[in-house]
Amino acid sequence: MRAQDFIAEETNLAMEALLSQAKRVPADKLDWKPLEAGRSVLDQLQECAVIAGFYKSLLATYLMPEFGPEFMADYNKARAELDTMAKVESMLRENTATAVAAIRRAVPDDVIENEMPFFGPEPWKVYSVMNAHAWNMHYHTGQICYVQTLLGDKDMR
Repeated sequence: MRAQDFIAEETNLAMEALLSQAKRVPADKLDWKPLEAGRSVLDQLQECAVIAGFYKSLLATYLMPEFGPEFMADYNKARAELDTMAKVESMLRENTATAVAAIRRAVPDDVIENEMPFFGPEPWKVYSVMNAHAWNMHYHTGQICYVQTLLGDKDMR
């Protein structure tokens, strides 16, 4: 199996795990924030859904976007439009499908070990960037599970 196919499959599994846990949160609690300072479930889902849309370009150019004021305004606007579970799930599925297609088709075998700029001071390997969306969704799945426990859901499933 190619690394691209493995990462694509893991990305889809991470998305399903994220959505599965998020759907266990009562609808009236999707905006609830722990200690009024933490992040709500909906906020975390919005991040994952919108960021997934950047992977097609990222994996075609191997360049990070410029995080200037215009970029951030567009990012925040896109997030704000995802104000329901149905909307955020739809965009997450659509953008993850686009990211997975880019992972499978846009990244040739001979570049996956190349370095490229990504978050932090040191460059990342292309395969690590390919896996970043899955990693981010796993991270937020854990945060959502924590929110669930704060809301009284102690059932492990």
